[in-house]
Amino acid sequence: MNDDGSRDGDGADDDGAEDDLAAAGGGAPEPEPAEAPEPWPLPPPTRRAKWPWFLGVLTSILVVASVVASFVQLPYYTIAPGDALDVNGLVTVHGARQYPAKGSVMLLFVRERSRINAWRWLQASLDSEIDLVKEKQFAGNADPAELDAQAVADMANSQNAAKYVAFRRLGYEVTVENKVSVLSVIRGRPAAGVLQPGDIIASIDGTKITTPDQLANAMKGHKPGEQVSIGYVRGDRHRTVQLRLAADAQGHPVIGVYLGRPLKFPIDVRIDTSDIGGPSAGLAMTLSILDELTPGNLTGAKQIAVTGAIGTDGSVLEVGGVGQKAVAARHRGAKLFIVPIREVAEARTRAGSMPVVGVRTLADALQALRAVGGDPLPVVHSRAAA
Repeated sequence: MNDDGSRDGDGADDDGAEDDLAAAGGGAPEPEPAEAPEPWPLPPPTRRAKWPWFLGVLTSILVVASVVASFVQLPYYTIAPGDALDVNGLVTVHGARQYPAKGSVMLLFVRERSRINAWRWLQASLDSEIDLVKEKQFAGNADPAELDAQAVADMANSQNAAKYVAFRRLGYEVTVENKVSVLSVIRGRPAAGVLQPGDIIASIDGTKITTPDQLANAMKGHKPGEQVSIGYVRGDRHRTVQLRLAADAQGHPVIGVYLGRPLKFPIDVRIDTSDIGGPSAGLAMTLSILDELTPGNLTGAKQIAVTGAIGTDGSVLEVGGVGQKAVAARHRGAKLFIVPIREVAEARTRAGSMPVVGVRTLADALQALRAVGGDPLPVVHSRAAA
């Protein structure tokens, strides 16, 4: 019995447990509620780099500065290397035999710029081949229009002097005419648009004029603002024009021309130097004329660079800018650079390995050419003008 009671007692307890589970609401235990998920962590705030903003501001400043620098003009001139031109190729002879030259006589020129902007000033400051010159030091009180006209007049005088010296060296006679010729006209002055280079001024207020001094003296009797009558000849036509006098920098009455006296040459020799001004090609043109009018080769078939003004007595005069001209000559492969004697040192500072010879006269220059293999000029006798 004890055994059965014991077994029965265990059975009764199990049933009671089932009833308790049923009363609790089901046959299986309820799951425990799930915990709420943790919130996703936010990324830290992004710090924007400052350099794009800075770069933008800097670019804007540079753009504005560039525009301003392009328009701001500074009271400076720049003198930079120009180029070398074969004068023999610019010479045309009419009325005589022309001997084609082997080799070349090269004239040299520099590039001048006035009232440069800030960018050109900076470029010149950083370039050892370009010189900066203050406007007052370079031009004084002359305005650019006067300087341009002066350069044209200097070239015209230089050509006349070169022809004069060359023809006299070959034994020809050259005569000075009793006339007044216009060499150049200053833009913005009374004569601009009326007179032109090559015109012959024959009279002022009906009085005949045969020398530049006569015209200057006649002008002294007038005041700026007064009107004068100018008689002139262009080609075969005689004309008269009324011009109202202007005042130059000193207050003197002027019509705005540079004048000279025409020369009568035995042979018609023309040299195309358009767009080149100044007197510095005088010696080069003299040598080229001699080379074109005589057999042989003055240059020894070499490229010879030459600079220097020429006086009517055959003297070689200083010109300036020989440093920049040395650069141009070197770049063009010149085998020799002939310069005025007092400018040798300056020329050599930028000549590199190119030989530089200084001369005082045309005879010195001919001797320098002989030294590098050039032919001598033929012996000539005095010849009458054609």
